Amino acid sequence: MGNRAYCPGCNGSFLLDFTQTTVGNALGVFGAGFDILAGTQYFAQVTFGDDSTQDFSLAGQNFWGITSEKSIKAVHVGLQGGGSTTNGSILIDNLTIGGTKSIPEPTSVIGLLALGVGSLVKRKQQQKAATKA
Repeated sequence: MGNRAYCPGCNGSFLLDFTQTTVGNALGVFGAGFDILAGTQYFAQVTFGDDSTQDFSLAGQNFWGITSEKSIKAVHVGLQGGGSTTNGSILIDNLTIGGTKSIPEPTSVIGLLALGVGSLVKRKQQQKAATKA
């Protein structure tokens, strides 16, 4: 079947722009996240809808995600402070964005948590099976 992960950062840093998606608007989206399969030496610099920015370390992360009432215009994955680089690499998968803020029902939250735990267990089992193969 092969690896279907996206490697935008196979040759360094990259920018994810969320201002022109079908689920967001010119200010961006409510939330974004992705799995990190390899290469966590980078930072994610988030540009919010009010043009403020904040850096988040990706060191040691298998998943990174964020939500904000200010909206998320863009995420630059690279050096701290939004710096670009052609050194290193990062491999991401399962990029997910959310366009509207909603407060789920308590039973929905429990269902989502169960789904997330089940997905994590399944992924770990797949990784173990791939290692044994």
